[in-house]
Amino acid sequence: MIAPRTFMRLITCAMSLVALTAPSFAQSFSGRPVRVIVGFATGGINDGIARILAAKLPDRIGTQVVVENRPGASGVIAAEHLATASPDSQTLMVVSIAHTANPSLYKLRFDTEAFTPIAQIGGGSSLITANVNSPFKTLADLIEHARKKPGEVKMAISGYGTFGHLAGVQLFNRAGIDVLVVPYKGGGPLIVDLLGGRIDMIIVSLVSVSGHVSAGRMRVLAVTGTQREPTLPDVPTVAESGMPAYEAMNWWGVVGPPKMPKPIVDGLIAAISAVQDDKSLQDLLEKEGARVIKRTGADFGKHIASEIERWAEVIKKGNIKTE
Repeated sequence: MIAPRTFMRLITCAMSLVALTAPSFAQSFSGRPVRVIVGFATGGINDGIARILAAKLPDRIGTQVVVENRPGASGVIAAEHLATASPDSQTLMVVSIAHTANPSLYKLRFDTEAFTPIAQIGGGSSLITANVNSPFKTLADLIEHARKKPGEVKMAISGYGTFGHLAGVQLFNRAGIDVLVVPYKGGGPLIVDLLGGRIDMIIVSLVSVSGHVSAGRMRVLAVTGTQREPTLPDVPTVAESGMPAYEAMNWWGVVGPPKMPKPIVDGLIAAISAVQDDKSLQDLLEKEGARVIKRTGADFGKHIASEIERWAEVIKKGNIKTE
């Protein structure tokens, strides 16, 4: 049995150790709100993730978190702001695949790989879809038709350099086919035109077309990722459809300004990891056809670097240019 005096000494030592470690992270916020920048307008998945972080992080980091939308140029405007922010814990940014495509699409005034990688939040597949009355029953049907009649198949995109555009061009490059890319302003009109049979295919997230798919108004030809979508177990992946080397996954994560101190990064990693275990975030990703992925720090940085290289090749081969 430990004597009362010895027990109190042990408690005092333990409290001293906590005092030496825990406050270093909490005190870094200096009572000021943490800003989470989003490079897109409200309502999208990037914005949704940021708002869940704003709701759940304060209990874990001890200060208010606010979302700041800075839309424009596929996230470039927001990233320019982050690049000039102080390397403390007060400014963060939710990024996605656009973050790694932008270096090949724009003349940037910052180094994308210089941002501090903190944590990947999640990732998931998109759906290659066609009109339900289309002659294309499978992805192989569409590819065969495009080979016989180059430029006849029409794919709509919601903007140059978006995930749907890049995933499509990567598919066409691998299949060796020529498809006509038709740009739209936003996702709503292109879905309407697909349903109306005015275009042949689109690559979209599950959440944007799930109602049409379940109602039988839209046919899903394939899933862009490495695994089948649980809610669509009969739909094959692109790899299963005859292109084993193909994979295109959308993803989201959090980065900070260049040269963030390691103790702050480590504290944020722990806090974000706890939020990833929260059902509200998991549900948001699930609706998008995605799941939580815990890739952090240097590992997340390697993923960003590999994605920059991947999409640079796709953009070059597809001669993709922003307007």
